[in-house]
Amino acid sequence: MLKQLFQASAAFFFVLVLTAAANPVFGQAPAGVDSDIVEILYANDPFCENDWDQICACELFMLEDGFDPVDMDWTHETCGLEVSNEFEEILIANDPFCEDDWDAICQCEIDALIAGAAPEDIDWTSNVCYAFEEGALDPCDEPMEFLPALSDESVQCLDDLPTECDGEQGASRGVVSCGMAEDIQSRTVCTATTAMGTGEDGAIVLFNVDGDPDDDRYFMPTEDGLSLIQFENDVAVVSGQVADINDPTAILNVSIYYDNGTSGADWDGGFKYDMSCLPTSEMTDAWTIYTMNSGLSFLVGEGSMEGTTLQLSHAPSSEYFGFQVGEMANDRNCNYGAGGWFSYDGAINGVEIQGGTGDVLLDLECNEEQNNECGEDESSVTFFYTAYDAECFEVILGTETFTRHDTEAPTFDNA
Repeated sequence: MLKQLFQASAAFFFVLVLTAAANPVFGQAPAGVDSDIVEILYANDPFCENDWDQICACELFMLEDGFDPVDMDWTHETCGLEVSNEFEEILIANDPFCEDDWDAICQCEIDALIAGAAPEDIDWTSNVCYAFEEGALDPCDEPMEFLPALSDESVQCLDDLPTECDGEQGASRGVVSCGMAEDIQSRTVCTATTAMGTGEDGAIVLFNVDGDPDDDRYFMPTEDGLSLIQFENDVAVVSGQVADINDPTAILNVSIYYDNGTSGADWDGGFKYDMSCLPTSEMTDAWTIYTMNSGLSFLVGEGSMEGTTLQLSHAPSSEYFGFQVGEMANDRNCNYGAGGWFSYDGAINGVEIQGGTGDVLLDLECNEEQNNECGEDESSVTFFYTAYDAECFEVILGTETFTRHDTEAPTFDNA
């Protein structure tokens, strides 16, 4: 019996079928699953009670997603809902192989039909299923979301705060990256403005856009502002919004994650500073210098920059120079600030571009925020997540914060 995997769940189940060879037998139902759901599964598909496999796992996910057992096909051939005769006839007429030998290509083709692709828009001769005309199925149309969804949580004690990223965090598509920022005792919060110097000024600068030596773009903070936060675990995050100095509707949302922070005294590379400044060794020793985490660093466009996604990487790649924070550190003037180079690639207005280089050039006004480790809702750990689909030039960003919030009264052992 031909079957289809229903709409929003199709991509997940499709991956499940493709990965079945790597995970041929699960052995038993996963621990922690609602026992009522497991009983429904066993009652309708007795095979799964003793021989758990990928079909059982798929059926379980469908039940957990809220599918009515009455609507599911329990013949244990392939997981899903029955396909209407109309779609089945179209599929077999165009791909007779699928009448007797159902495989992942057949599943993709039926998904394309159900999603609205016209039969003439599907390539029926290829050994890789895809639809290619306007209005046909496009994998980049699938919504991007974190799976499971990110959510903030509270814990009772400092020792309960997590110490590493969740390696199981996924997304509907794209590569997931994660970084952790600790805010246990204190953090330094800085308001960032454009570091002014000689020539054109910008807090974020893109040079030679798409390989054009005459196309340098300079961006300054919008009313939403730009900030730099330095965390205890040698992490710094620049975030906010900037706009092109020549077009205020050309907006970039900034999220740049730096880690591996170290003092200038311990930095093995070089220092950059404006030639009008003469920082002393005491100054450079006090600088904090970071390297950029590429998986967590993006510029995302809106307004007239809609469709822009640029992934940033540390420059130079040798890491001889870093992202510097301190007095005279912005490489633009002699103020207290921050500065560093980056390289970028991706798409502007939905069109892939040739990679280029850029600058972060900031003046900073900073305050150290102290936490009371015994206070409520103060000490915390924040995880920064991204999921980047490099084929579609799309990224989603999110955070998950765990905060100490002690609500349990202490207990004492009797002496």
